[in-house]
Amino acid sequence: MGRTHNPAAPLQQALKDDAFANEIHGQVQRLAELARVMGLDVHIQTDYGIEAEMRTPWDLFKEGDAEQALTMAEEAVSLGQQIWSSLAREEAEE
Repeated sequence: MGRTHNPAAPLQQALKDDAFANEIHGQVQRLAELARVMGLDVHIQTDYGIEAEMRTPWDLFKEGDAEQALTMAEEAVSLGQQIWSSLAREEAEE
């Protein structure tokens, strides 16, 4: 997968294409869900706010939002590490 601000779509497509071993489907599905929730719209809003409404990121997001985003990011990193390890094991076995 190349660089993208919306990794949920290619992850979902890869799952449909059966590109991952069954043992990690759940982790990839969860990673795709986290990517969808924290996708491009959130990325733009955290950087620029909503310019048409003259609302800054600080108007849109509070400390609890940041804590939730951090928790989700930590989970995504953990899932990515698990997926990467599984893929590396598969390749080593080939």
